[in-house]
Order: sequence, then structure tokens, then C-alpha cells
Amino acid sequence: MEKYGESSLHWLGSNPSNYSFELKTNESENDWTKFIEFIEFINNSSNIDFKDGIENIFDLDEYLRILAVDILINNWDSYIEHGRNWYLYHEPKTNKMHWIPWDYNFAFDRSPTGYEDINILLNNPEKILVDRILNVPEFKERYLNYMCEILALNFTEARLNPILDAELDLIDDDWDSASNNFFSLTDLQDEINGTTWNGSPVGPVGVPFQGLKLFITDRKFSMETEIANQSYSCTTLADAINNQDVVINEFMAKNMEASPWSDQDNENDDWIELYNNTSSSISLENYFLSDSPSFIHKWEFPADATIPANGYLIIWADKDPQQTGLHAKFNLDSDGDELILSYLDGTIIDSVDYTDEQAENKSLSRIPNGTGNFIAADITFNTENSNDSADIYENMLNVGIKLYPNPVNTTLHINFSEVIASQISIIDVLGKEIFATDNNLNNLNINVSNWNSGIYFIRFRSDSYTVSQKIIVK
Repeated sequence: MEKYGESSLHWLGSNPSNYSFELKTNESENDWTKFIEFIEFINNSSNIDFKDGIENIFDLDEYLRILAVDILINNWDSYIEHGRNWYLYHEPKTNKMHWIPWDYNFAFDRSPTGYEDINILLNNPEKILVDRILNVPEFKERYLNYMCEILALNFTEARLNPILDAELDLIDDDWDSASNNFFSLTDLQDEINGTTWNGSPVGPVGVPFQGLKLFITDRKFSMETEIANQSYSCTTLADAINNQDVVINEFMAKNMEASPWSDQDNENDDWIELYNNTSSSISLENYFLSDSPSFIHKWEFPADATIPANGYLIIWADKDPQQTGLHAKFNLDSDGDELILSYLDGTIIDSVDYTDEQAENKSLSRIPNGTGNFIAADITFNTENSNDSADIYENMLNVGIKLYPNPVNTTLHINFSEVIASQISIIDVLGKEIFATDNNLNNLNINVSNWNSGIYFIRFRSDSYTVSQKIIVK
């Protein structure tokens, strides 16, 4: 739904006509239910209920980042002052509201003294959403942390000044030949490089605004001062891991229905396998996967995501981030695509650009495992890549391994009729190791009665083979 008037999101009753919004979806049904529920909750819930419940109905992290940017760049023509220029979107899969800002043409306004800078905490009880969020200490700390990240990584002279120079170079040769310009070329040069410039194309002239480069310098300093005044210390971002410490090791873009490779909801989605080339477990907090070089931070790993030493991690590329497990916000294109693993500071850890169409139920795999070039190969899902491997599930039979029942309720039975697997391990869909044992038995029973229902992957290793299979615990 679109905001067409001014609103501070105060509760005005259950009648939609009391609010200055119009539906952009659900128009035929004229369904305002989720909007009314959201407004009522943010206004009328108790402090405890608000803290415990807001993230169940609203993408709070997404909004805290938007709020940090709006306040940092003095975007007064938005919710934080004028109460306009945003959409609220109810996403049915997650059942959450999302905040979508638009129209930033009055941002980056600042007089030479900065007297009208927007306070880092806004400090305006009239803006009920911001007021309630920032009155929760946990949410306030999260917001300040996002502000610190933006100041350290994005809102810097080293990053932004070259962009401004490039934009000015792009237009300065042809500006004077254009018609209907509000500003002269000198105005634009002052806007970027000057101490002040006349930022009023219509109406009274002589309204001085800081040039953009000076705005970046001064606003960054003032915001860092405000953060310090909150008795909050920005945490220094850890260095990124080395290039290809973790690699995109295998991926499948044409996973056909009823194939053996399915997620915890038994959906045959695209998937990406990462491999840790190091002998230490690596936290993936502040790391991202993307299929777009222009938006490398498309999907962020959960803060608790890790990849074990010399181990594997599966991410489902299915545009279903609300599902349990690791589900990215994009699909893979079987006709060719890009994949990028990056860090919060923009460091590229690994990437692949593939152009050949993928065949059904085949993958592109690094061979040798973890280091080689990508070749089309049979699937080695969540295990070592090999160019001479047959289908992984045929391998299970070829090496004489039988496990049953699958799905399993209480006890998983494993029989080795040929070479015994000396190591057996089981991981869940998040890559967490649930079970591991050394083995010298022909017959083995594993009690799964206390495990959570879902999909797991069992791996068998011997001197002559490494094979895996999906098991389902009911």
C-alpha cells in the first residue's frame, strides 16, 4: 500500500478510510486486514508485547537499516519528518510487513552550520514507529550498530568522492548544450566540490546548502559524535577471510522434480555448495551470497551460520528466505549466471561466471575439489567432488551400503556388505554435525528417536570411497 498523504502511523481506528493510504495489492478484495493489524499493534501493544512481537509481523532489521540511512543523509521528506514517501508491503509467505522507501530528492540537505541535522535517535514521540523501536534497548543497540557499519564501510570519502567525480565528469561536457536545466554547470560543480551552493532551483534564491563532499565529511563527523554521546562504541569489523578460504564448490541450477536432492520441505530447488579449504571452522557472519555483481549483498548469511573445517555447506537458491535453513533470496539461471561470495566490506571471497546451459540433474563442480576449475559433472551433493564418480546414490549400492528404513522414526539400520566405512557422520540442513563416529562394524544401528523431524545427510568414508545420502527423520 502506498502512502499518499502525511502520516505518523497513529491509531485512528479500524476504518481504513481514516488513513491516508491506498491499496496497491489486494485491490479487488479491498483487504486492509494486515495494515490495520500492524497499526493497532505498534500503537496499542504493551512494551513487553511490542518487544516480543514486532519482529513476527515486521522486517525490523530491514527497517533499521533504512532508518539509519534516512537520518544520516537528513532525508526529511520521509516518515521521519513529513510522514510520507514510503510503501508498506505485506509479504504473504513470511506474513510480515516490509518498509519500501522512495523519493530521496530532498536528501543531503545541510546548511553550513548543520543546525537542522536530524538527531541520531530522532527524539520525536510523534513518530510512533521509530519511538517505540528505539525505546527497546536491544533494538536501539542494533540500530546503532547498523549506523556504525554504514559510517565505516559506505559513508566514506574514499568510497563516495570518486563516485561523485565520475558523475560530474559524465555530464560536464554536455551540460550547457542541454535545455530546461534548473542549474548551471557552475551550480553542479559547487554542489559536488564547493563549500556551499544554491540549492533552490525555484522560489527564493540564495538558500545555501553544503557541497556534497563537505556534507559527507561533516555529517560523518557529527554522526560519530552523536554515537559517542550515546555511550556506544562502534565495534571494529574483523578482517575478511582470505580469498578462496571458502569457495563456491558445486552448484545445481536444473534440479528436476522428484530428484534425490531436496530441501527440508522436500522441494527440488536450485542449490549451492560451499567448501571450507581451511583446517578451522569459519563463521559466516557478515558474509553474503549474490547472483548480481551490482548487488553483491543480496542475501546475508545468518549470524550463527558456520562452515566446518574442510567441510561443506548447502544453500538453497529458491527465493524462499523464510524457510527453515539456509535459503537465499535468488534462483540460479540454468542458461548462465554469476555467483559471488563476499564480505560486508565488499571483499570478494570467491565468484564464478558460467555461460553454458546446465543439463537436468547435473551440476558444475570444482575438480579437484575446492581448488579446481568448474566442469559439468554428476552430483556429489555435500561431499567431495570427483570427475570419475558415478551418480552418488548409485555409488551407495556399488560400494555395498544399505540403510533402512528411510524415512526413519526411531532406529536407522546400516549394513556394509563389502568395504566397511571407517567414518560415518550426519549433518542437518544447516550444515551442523549431529552425529559422528569411527566404525569397524558390518552392521550399525543409530538411534534417531530424539532428533528433530527433518532432512539430514549421512556421509560414509573409507580409504576407497566417500559417499553420501539424504535421510528423513519423521
